[in-house]
Amino acid sequence: MLRCICALLILLFITTWSIGQSVDYTDLDFHSELEEEVLAATFFEKLPDLKSKVRFLQAVDSTATEAIATDLTAHIEQIVADLEAANLTKKKPLKAAKLLYATVHERLLTKYDEDAQFADIFTSGNYNCVTASALYALVLEELDLPYELHELPTHVYLVYDPAGEYLIVESTAPSTGIFELDKEDIAKELLAEKLISQAEYDRKTADQLYADFIESEDKIIDLTGILSDLYFNAGVLAMYEEHHSEAEALAEKAVYLANNEMKIELWSNSLLLQLDNMRFEEPESFRALFALQYFPDYEALAMEDLVMNYGNASEQLLIATNKKDQYMSLREYFLTHLLPTATETKARLDFNHFVQMGRHHGLLERYEQAYVYLDSAYQLQPDHLQVQSMLRDLVFGNINKKANEEDPYILMDYLQTENRRFPFLKENERFRQLLMFSELAPVIENFQENQEEEALAAYEELKPRIASLNDGTEASIMAISEVFTNASSYYFRILDKNEAFRWLEEGLKVLPGNEEILRKQEMLEEYYGN
Repeated sequence: MLRCICALLILLFITTWSIGQSVDYTDLDFHSELEEEVLAATFFEKLPDLKSKVRFLQAVDSTATEAIATDLTAHIEQIVADLEAANLTKKKPLKAAKLLYATVHERLLTKYDEDAQFADIFTSGNYNCVTASALYALVLEELDLPYELHELPTHVYLVYDPAGEYLIVESTAPSTGIFELDKEDIAKELLAEKLISQAEYDRKTADQLYADFIESEDKIIDLTGILSDLYFNAGVLAMYEEHHSEAEALAEKAVYLANNEMKIELWSNSLLLQLDNMRFEEPESFRALFALQYFPDYEALAMEDLVMNYGNASEQLLIATNKKDQYMSLREYFLTHLLPTATETKARLDFNHFVQMGRHHGLLERYEQAYVYLDSAYQLQPDHLQVQSMLRDLVFGNINKKANEEDPYILMDYLQTENRRFPFLKENERFRQLLMFSELAPVIENFQENQEEEALAAYEELKPRIASLNDGTEASIMAISEVFTNASSYYFRILDKNEAFRWLEEGLKVLPGNEEILRKQEMLEEYYGN
């Protein structure tokens, strides 16, 4: 027992796990009516008789029945009767513990089996530290004798007469069985295993060392803890046999009953091993990934994988195969099962949804719907190049349509609106030129149509920024020059010589040396004989 404890402590000092997960009864899936009844809080808070306790310990066994519970109860009652007949309750603690140990082992415990469940004791004689300790506990409860169930991270044992002689009943050591607690020996073993230094050994008492290195990891449990350990053992076996979803369900119940590091580890590992089985058409297959987000050690990985898998799924379902209904079911599943606090991940999923829906409608030539979704994506990530490219294509498609309409102001208004909404469009030279022409057109076209008042009003609005429209390209220079040459032409037509020349002079202030304006000025001078 002593060396076993110290070996377990070595394991403890080199492994750490994050704890914090909790499980609600409504989260569990049950393999039998007995299990569903037994795991209800109202049941395991009250275990009024021996049969109730036996049924409780059978919950992990999917083949358990009322008849088996009755049979196991009868076996235990016979052992209790025999011990009562041997006057166990009247013996001194050490003799009583040895008689208890000898009776139980001789009667029932034949072979150690780390995978054994409680009923195996009575059918094959196979047992382990959890099931044997549970059996001793049931017998002592029926005899109304004092005991404690103790749990280390990978071991369970029973203490008889804990308030008196503190006798350790070690079920996995049948040749000796009963140990008296010797803290001096344990301190020496800690030193021999190099779990403490010579200085610590010299400085601290045996009681202090025991408290620091044994009691801190030794936990008193009840039958609920025992059942949790039974679920854990069954989960370990399921993992070994590569039944990962079964291992997950068992580990989750182990955590529900009594949380510890190793049960959390089993639960999370069983989930990790299921990730290769996700299928886009079956949202439920993503369940393991969503469960991982509750584990601090794996939350970041789960969130990243959720985004990646959602992207892959939407690509396959929505874009490649046009299965919109299946895609929407997948989206609903993702949003429903996402952690409430995962706002960043939700925003990324929303962005992906808007992009893929935009692409989906674009492929179906539903350009208005595509625009709405891509606009939503842009509001979330305005610097995303793919979104910018798709929006640019949609905008130019609309430009081509509006350019064929009779009213030029429709196109002008559209260009101005899109420029305000999507500033990145200005990076495109063609759009920049169209935008510039849309700003200049009200002046040019109103002068061409002899609408002086409208043209002057448009120019007053344009005047503060007209110079900034010149980006050095030939197109911008030519367009700006047309404002002034068209204004000059208008005043020439209405025989206002001074205004005709003034507009050209104004133009040369904005575009010094502009050939078109100078040519127009030369023509006027020749006409008027200057």
